[in-house]
Amino acid sequence: MRVRFGRDDVNDFEKDYIKRQLQRLSEALARVILGARETGKIDPALEEIKKTCRSLIGHDARFLAVIDAGSAALVLREPSKIKAYAELCAAEGELLALRGDAAAAEAMQKRARELEELAKA
Repeated sequence: MRVRFGRDDVNDFEKDYIKRQLQRLSEALARVILGARETGKIDPALEEIKKTCRSLIGHDARFLAVIDAGSAALVLREPSKIKAYAELCAAEGELLALRGDAAAAEAMQKRARELEELAKA
């Protein structure tokens, strides 16, 4: 018996895979933030987020940080990568808030919201 897959099947598979990856990212970021809260070690957690950015979406977080959200979305191209970067920005904002840097935290949260909107477009 030969099984055939249509393009819709592949798209559904890709969507499910992306959803699972984003769920795993959310869980991992929650663990990083919780660990930082419990230990008070914010800087290592921030560094972990930067490493995750590189390995997950293939771009250096330092590069993406110096361009505006719209340009970052253009560089990332894929909505799933934009959404993943938005989650990373939100997590970084949360960590910056824990460190007491309210202005930087708000800027990162704003960037995360902008990226979320761009991922939907």
